[in-house]
Amino acid sequence: MPFGMLRRLLLAAAIALVGAAAGAADLIGRASVIDGDTIEIHGERIRLFGIDAPEAGQTCEADAQTYRCGQHAALAMADKIGERTVRCEPRDTDRYHRVVAVCFVGTEDLGAWLVTLGLALAYRQYSSDYADEEDEAHAAEAGLWRGQFVPPWEWRNGQRSFAEPADDGGLQLAACCKVCSKGKACGNSCISRAKTCHKPPGCACDEQ
Repeated sequence: MPFGMLRRLLLAAAIALVGAAAGAADLIGRASVIDGDTIEIHGERIRLFGIDAPEAGQTCEADAQTYRCGQHAALAMADKIGERTVRCEPRDTDRYHRVVAVCFVGTEDLGAWLVTLGLALAYRQYSSDYADEEDEAHAAEAGLWRGQFVPPWEWRNGQRSFAEPADDGGLQLAACCKVCSKGKACGNSCISRAKTCHKPPGCACDEQ
């Protein structure tokens, strides 16, 4: 085959692939809620980008009461979406082969909405897009920030205990490091309201 013809064929194939990718860029339709950060549209599982909501069976505490924070996030999401059309802009595919996307109801970003209300956390390990919304929720003691909780990524790793009252009225963990006012401890954000770091003695916080 002449080189010129081969080049034209390759160019046409590349254009076709780009066109196909562009056509598949958005997933649009009525959504069913799987959990607080996962929905399904037309049989396609979609994980919301940049956030992490409590797991379906996860429990948290607020006002000295234990509640199912994972279920609460999922129900809030279902109420928010209702029968409305959801549009998702894919960003990636996760290890479970789910589409990872930023999803909207109208012009409202569902991930930002969840984090602002304290129903989910900014997944800073992968993105800082929703860090401002999380800081706002934390300052307002909204949702999860009203009480105590285990970050969802730690819950999935088997962590079940969070800070308990100490003798001095503060909060402590079975194995923790210094209490931070802000910053991180050995790579883990200080999550509880008193921001007790979830790391063994000997590690240090960035700031305290």
